[in-house]
Parts: sequence; C-alpha cells; structure tokens
Amino acid sequence: MSCSSSCDAPTNDISLIQQLANYRTTLQAVADTGLRALGRHLWYLGQGLVPLVMFSDAVPTETKSRMASRLLNSEHLEQTAERSVKYTGKVDDLSDKTLDYFIGPASEFFFHALHIDMTFLSVSAEQWPELNSYQDAKR
Repeated sequence: MSCSSSCDAPTNDISLIQQLANYRTTLQAVADTGLRALGRHLWYLGQGLVPLVMFSDAVPTETKSRMASRLLNSEHLEQTAERSVKYTGKVDDLSDKTLDYFIGPASEFFFHALHIDMTFLSVSAEQWPELNSYQDAKR
C-alpha cells in the first residue's frame, strides 16, 4: 500500500504475502483476513506486468537473472488465461514463491507493447545498469 514505484509493487506484494503467512503462527484470523484482502488485488503479479520488477532497485540481481532466464525460455512455460493472480491461501499458496515463478509466455508481451528492447536480458543482470537498452527501458 505504501509503494511509490510500480516497479517495486510485485516485490512488495510477495513480501507482504510472506509476512502475513508467517504471522499465522501469531494470530491466524488476522493473517488470513489480510491475505484474503490482499489476494483480491495482486494484478501486478500477473504474467503481463510482473516484468516491471526487473527495473526495481529493491530486487536482487539473482532474482532478475532467474526472471530473465525464464522469460527467454518462456515458450516452454504454461500459458494462463488469467490476467492477474488470485490468492486463496489453499491451492495456490504464494507465500513460498519467488518473483520468477510469475514469469510466463504472456510476460514477453510487456516488452512488445511498450517497445522495449529485450537484448539486455541476454546479459548478466549485474551488468544491466551499464547497458543503454536497460537504461532506456527503465526510463
């Protein structure tokens, strides 16, 4: 709720889900209520928008590397009809997922729709800040 940058929203959502899931051991009713409420507003975690997190300074380079790898190999991933993620806390426990889990075939559309050069994805994430294609995309 306090995110001032859309690029940070996916990582903030996952972090809050994990914190609320851990809070179940303290006060399950409060944690479950929070998870249900948050679960209706996870549109940043959908395959089409989760690539935003690749431009966040709050996300470790290891995570960005895993996301890039999944994106470059997305033709092997399952296509979903869902535009956003729903969290029920039962079948789809997201509390143990990392951001790369949400990358899928629809994630590539993010780059195409915004005319973002994807060449930086083939380079180590540690080098992204030095690349013109990454800097342009981040702007």
